[in-house]
Amino acid sequence: MTMQRPVCVITGATSGIGRAAALELAGRGAHVVMLGRRNTVGDALARRARERGGGDRSTFIRTDLSDFGQVRSAAREITSAREITLRFDRLDVLINNAGARNDRYLASVDGLEQTFAANHLGHFLLTCLLLERLLSAPAARILTMSSGAHSGAVAGDDWEQRPATYDRRQAYARSKLANVMFAYALAARLRGSAATSNALEPG
Repeated sequence: MTMQRPVCVITGATSGIGRAAALELAGRGAHVVMLGRRNTVGDALARRARERGGGDRSTFIRTDLSDFGQVRSAAREITSAREITLRFDRLDVLINNAGARNDRYLASVDGLEQTFAANHLGHFLLTCLLLERLLSAPAARILTMSSGAHSGAVAGDDWEQRPATYDRRQAYARSKLANVMFAYALAARLRGSAATSNALEPG
């Protein structure tokens, strides 16, 4: 009986931890679907992943996690694309890795503060859109990259930073605290299934 290659989706795959994880998983024989914002770098990385032993469906999808339209488009490409080579009926691993820290207030195309939109809300949406495919795997793993900076977050009822009072450290810290809270809440909801959700602090 031929074993199916695992299918792994990684955001923020064109540099740093995301790039290293993509190449390591490819070297272990996985189909790796890499999301990021830089087409040229991403396409070259996908070729290298396939050369390292990744599955022939290892590919790059240009995606800005702060743009919810692009997140929805990426999810459609992964799950029900017109090109059958990109369609997966199950996903084994989702690594929510992409992260941003903006020195000044920037609004996303959806009108939200960009750091929180990219670091948390985009990953929340992507996970929800891919969850059915993850639950179709024998033992899916959802890993959300956080940071020790989350411990410095001060958040009440309003988590979103405003232009007049923007604090880049708080914007980042709140997004990372939201990552942790999301991972824990998702883990509770997945209890009793074969899937798990964990937050990861890379330091």
